Amino acid sequence: MLKRYFHYIFPILIVFTSAYLFLSYQIADYTLLDLDEPRYPKAAREMIEAGQYILPMTNGKFLFAKPILIYWAQILSFKTFGITEFAARLPSVLAASFTIVMSYIFSRILKISWFLPVILACSVEFFVIARLSIADMLLNFLLLAYSLYII
Repeated sequence: MLKRYFHYIFPILIVFTSAYLFLSYQIADYTLLDLDEPRYPKAAREMIEAGQYILPMTNGKFLFAKPILIYWAQILSFKTFGITEFAARLPSVLAASFTIVMSYIFSRILKISWFLPVILACSVEFFVIARLSIADMLLNFLLLAYSLYII
C-alpha cells in the first residue's frame, strides 16, 4: 500500500525535512527579541505553573488578543523540550515548515512552478517571522491548509 503512494509521500517528506532544517538552524542561539516575542512563551510558562490551560494570563492580566492554539502549541513544546528558546520557537518553525509543504502541494494541484516553496522559504520576511515565537506562522499555515481544503 505504501509503495503505491511513495511517489507522492517522498517529495513531501523531502520538502518538509529540508524546510525544517533550513528554518530551525540555530534558533536557540539568541534570546527572545522585541517586546512581542517573549509575551507568548511567558504566558505559556505561567499557564503551566498555574495548572490552568484555558485562559492565557501574564502578570495577572488576561491575554485575549491571540487565539489559544499558539499557547497550547508552546505548552506542548515546553513540556517536551523544557522551557527554552528552542522550545518557544519550535511551534512557529514547524508551522512554517508545514506552510512550505502546503505551498508545494498547492503548486502541484494548480500545476504551477514547483519552485514556489523554495521562493517562499527564501523570502526574507517569511524566514524571519518563521524563526520568531509569535502566532503569525501558525495563522499562515491554517489559512493555507483551509484554502487547500476548499479546493
